[in-house]
Amino acid sequence: MTIDADGHIMLPADIWDRYFERGPLYERRPRRVPDNFGRTRLMVDGEFLPRRFGRWRGSGAGDAPERRRPGGRDPVERLKDMDQEGIDIAVNFPSGILALPQVIDPAMALAMTRAYHNWLHEYCAAAPQRLKGVAVVALQDVAAGVKELERCVNEYGFVGAFVAPNFQGKNLDEPVFYAIWETCQRLDIPALVHSGPGANAAGTERFDNFFYVHSVQFPFENMIALMTMIGGGVFDEFPSLRVAYLESGCGWVPYWMERLDDQAKLEKFEMPLLPRRIKKRPSEYIRTRCYFSCEPGEESLPWVLEQVGRERIVFASDYAHFDSKFPDTVKLVRETPGLSVEAAQKILRDNSIALFGQRLLS
Repeated sequence: MTIDADGHIMLPADIWDRYFERGPLYERRPRRVPDNFGRTRLMVDGEFLPRRFGRWRGSGAGDAPERRRPGGRDPVERLKDMDQEGIDIAVNFPSGILALPQVIDPAMALAMTRAYHNWLHEYCAAAPQRLKGVAVVALQDVAAGVKELERCVNEYGFVGAFVAPNFQGKNLDEPVFYAIWETCQRLDIPALVHSGPGANAAGTERFDNFFYVHSVQFPFENMIALMTMIGGGVFDEFPSLRVAYLESGCGWVPYWMERLDDQAKLEKFEMPLLPRRIKKRPSEYIRTRCYFSCEPGEESLPWVLEQVGRERIVFASDYAHFDSKFPDTVKLVRETPGLSVEAAQKILRDNSIALFGQRLLS
């Protein structure tokens, strides 16, 4: 069995017309409209999302390559692509609303997630044992977002909570987010930290070049999220919480472990300033509580396993994004130089089962 811990769907063009709930917000529902750069983009309350997307230069910012994989929107075609790659189960993350943290109105953000979840449930219902959904938590209203997360898990069988690495400058150790971690712990689902384009993220304010932004944003945001969740005592406060940091590769993790451990030795000067007194070295939390997705073709993978642990790395295809290495994602992991068959099995199967739990196999 091979499990894709981070695949993506592509929102259908009519999702907001068909799935956005009728009511006071319906006339304000999101729309796809052309901008003055010739791209069709999502507009919410008169503002393009993500805000700076139109200024990014480079073909990588376009979505034409993604449209060549109809499986992003059609589950029947998705299953064919999974069979071609040898993927048995795919965990599905959003596209098109990754910039949700930029939405200002909490009611609008929640309504967008409900519409998306209702569509995603139908998508996964084509093959519920193979296609799994994760709920997008609207951080604008944590209480309402948590209630929607519970609905998705209990009614739709979703297997995790997708959380942006920061919300309008708030880091994930803020007490306002504690209800999310408590709910994940109680429901026995993982918190899945995943960045998105323009989500108030590293690089987006300094660069208008897609190459720079895309290179910086994903790993740097995950590094900050991991650091603050450790330093803020999230793992101590919620002892059975499982967290995965996705779509940023894993080569940075050994360096960050060493860096944080080194900084933690400066306790006399810095550590008392942390929101909570952490009980272990940062690397101990990483080796026992955290998961990270690898990139197909990431040649440092065997070394990362030695440093971080063979139980900490999961496989992610990033289907159907422009930078996915479809149809060779599984093949590239298996053929990583120096990676044993046993280690590949852990990455491609065992570790995802440990991360998501038995709900993934139901």
